[in-house]
Order: sequence, then C-alpha cells, then structure tokens
Amino acid sequence: MKKVLLTSALVMSVVASASANRFDGNPLYRPLEGQWVSDTTIMTNTGTEAFKGWGVGTSLEYGITDRLSVTVATGAAMFDMFDETHWGTWGAGLSFRALDNNGLLGDVYGAITRTTMSDWWQFDNGDLYTWTIGTRIGGEVAPGFTLAGFAEYTYIETDFLRWDRRDNGVAGLALGVMGQYLIDNNWNVTGQFAYVPFTRAFGSNDFFDSRAIDMTLAVNYNFTDTMFTGLQVGRTIMLDDMFTEMDEWTLGARFGVQF
Repeated sequence: MKKVLLTSALVMSVVASASANRFDGNPLYRPLEGQWVSDTTIMTNTGTEAFKGWGVGTSLEYGITDRLSVTVATGAAMFDMFDETHWGTWGAGLSFRALDNNGLLGDVYGAITRTTMSDWWQFDNGDLYTWTIGTRIGGEVAPGFTLAGFAEYTYIETDFLRWDRRDNGVAGLALGVMGQYLIDNNWNVTGQFAYVPFTRAFGSNDFFDSRAIDMTLAVNYNFTDTMFTGLQVGRTIMLDDMFTEMDEWTLGARFGVQF
C-alpha cells in the first residue's frame, strides 16, 4: 500500500512541510504576510519491483498573515508496474502558527489531496482521497541548531480498495522529530526521524496493522536568503515480518524559492 500512495504522500509532504524565517529547509519556516513560496521535490525509490518508480511534487504557498498560510500542490508519478506516467494528484492545505513565545514556535496544519487512480486500476471511481492533520513544536535549541517534534495523523479513503460493500481506507499515525544544523551561511543539514506506530488498512474482511520507522537526511545549499536547493536520502524500515519486503530507500532533490 505504501508504494501505491507514493504520489499522494509526496504531495502531502510538500503541502504540510511549510511552517527562524530564512527559507533554507528550516522545519519551522513559514512565509510571512504577502510572501509566496514555491517548493518542488523529485524523488525515486527502491523496494518491491511492482512499485519502484519516481514522483515529482510541487507546491505554492501564500502567507495570508504572518501566522496563517494556504498551500496548493500537485504531483505526478510513474511506477514500473504500470509503465506509464500519471499526473493526477492535487492538494490544498492550511497552516497556522498557534504558538510564538520566546523562541518557542508551534504550528497546526491540515490538508486534503485527491489522486486519480482510475487510469492505472481501470475502475470507474478509483480516486484516492487523503486527509491529514498535524502539529509541530520546537525552536532553536543551540546556535544554528533547530529542533522540532511533530505528530501527524493521515486517513486515506478510496474505492479501489472496495472489494465488498464495507468502507475501506487506510489510517496512519506518525510521531517524530525534525531538525536543521547550519554549517555556514550557505550550507546546512536537515534530518527527520519518524516512528509510525500503526498504519491500519481496512480490507474486505478484516484489517491489518503495520509499523514502520522512516528517516530522512538532506544537505541543502542556499543560493540566497530566499532560494535553496538540496539532495536527500531516506530509509523506510517496516517492523512487521509480513511487510519487510516493503523496506525501501529513497533519493530525492529539492528546489525552493521565496518571492
């Protein structure tokens, strides 16, 4: 299931990640009132042969106020299993700075995406809907070092899982930390560690749970205070025996500009 949702997950990461206010990969960054941010990620993955492929996601975020921003996003993917590229993911989200007190920053955010799967799965209604809500809180814990904890809940519903007339969907929770270390004015390193205590898929007769650890490490270069690029590597480890074949590595590139 994780590989099927590559495009949606990619766009969701772009929709939800916008939240220190230098646009350089900082996990607590957010655009101020009147500012626009364009953020694009290209990603490829290893794993099961069926769901190897690549994805691209891009977002545009606007600061309505210094504390409230809105994001729209879109994405495409290609899987080896289908041997075709499909551009069919669209999303929108809101992020609100709920806490700003003596350097302690906190955001709450929500987003929804729609991914059209019918071209791949040949169903009349194969659309996939993803709802996400989350929060992050943190700040600069040492000179040049920002750290934030986060919690995120995602629910996915789609008719292509509807093998009978019961409701079918996938629910998941992620808990983790993300951070950034400034090497100098141009270079910085960012990372994220997440524990997924459950991803519950509701099937035709019962449900099954899976647990995972997800890690990402990125090196970013700032062209200016408002433009950066980066390379990232990720590792997903499934903690349940029946899903270990879904372990994967990801490799990606990111480019962002604020205007």
